[in-house]
Amino acid sequence: PARWTAFSVSPVATRLGDAALDIWTDGLEWPQSMPRDHLVEPVIDGLILHFSVERAGLDEVLHHCRDAVQAALDQHYYYVGASHLFGVAAIALIRSGDPKTGAKLVGLMIANGHRPRSNASHALTAALGDAVDGYEAAGTLLTVSQAGRIAVTALDAAIERIGTSP
Repeated sequence: PARWTAFSVSPVATRLGDAALDIWTDGLEWPQSMPRDHLVEPVIDGLILHFSVERAGLDEVLHHCRDAVQAALDQHYYYVGASHLFGVAAIALIRSGDPKTGAKLVGLMIANGHRPRSNASHALTAALGDAVDGYEAAGTLLTVSQAGRIAVTALDAAIERIGTSP
């Protein structure tokens, strides 16, 4: 535009600006080029679980959490799924008697810049008291894929422990 002609822009700044614009444009086009369910399914699963994890039957919640976390791992939705799924998986694990694993999942979320929902934080504090900090700290040492595998294993164990079937 004509109003910018008074400024002197170096060729390096121009190239960097063009590169940044290309990256930004690619970032917008990439999700638009993917099938809707590739991006929408894990978010919807997370929202459904968030609203039902404390209200629905434990067997249903455990199976749904397990399937959603496994799908996130299988399809590499690590950060889309982790922000909701590890928090709700933590609540499901608390309900099934395994708050320590739940705290590790929440610790991983925090370490990766995600903020767990208040219901997960409150449930962990109620279940573990002051010990929650130690288990959350242990979770910070995990990668997202490691935490996902730990979550699936713990959810499978909970399903077996309470003897439910889908």
